[in-house]
Amino acid sequence: MTRVRTPGRPAVAALLVLAAAAVASLLPSAGCSSSTSLFGTPTKTPTSTPKPGEVIIRDSSWNPQTLTVQAGTTVTWRNTGSLVHLVVSGAACVADASPVLSSPSMSPGGTWSYTFTVSGTYNYVDTGCCPMGDGRVVVP
Repeated sequence: MTRVRTPGRPAVAALLVLAAAAVASLLPSAGCSSSTSLFGTPTKTPTSTPKPGEVIIRDSSWNPQTLTVQAGTTVTWRNTGSLVHLVVSGAACVADASPVLSSPSMSPGGTWSYTFTVSGTYNYVDTGCCPMGDGRVVVP
């Protein structure tokens, strides 16, 4: 009788770790930056130019990072990314306890607007997407 050799427990464990790593590399990461699709093909990053009074949201940045507007101006955030984003007053990936800015979740293609009536510097973040960094609106 011929005996079939099967891998020992350490070899099976190593194969499972390798398989898990391979599967994980195919899945989109949590957060906001993804430059390839599930099948490894590059995804298109929108290269929209913001209109006056507009902030373009990409999956890893605000464009522009800082926007200066006059009091009474309505600023619109437009999500051109492929993920859901939001705008909340805060800094360093942490929302303020009582945010002045607090958008609903914006699906890809969604927009949200806010009218700035008081002078000041308004810092904002996307709390689900720290790689984006802080954005700000300055009202002189």
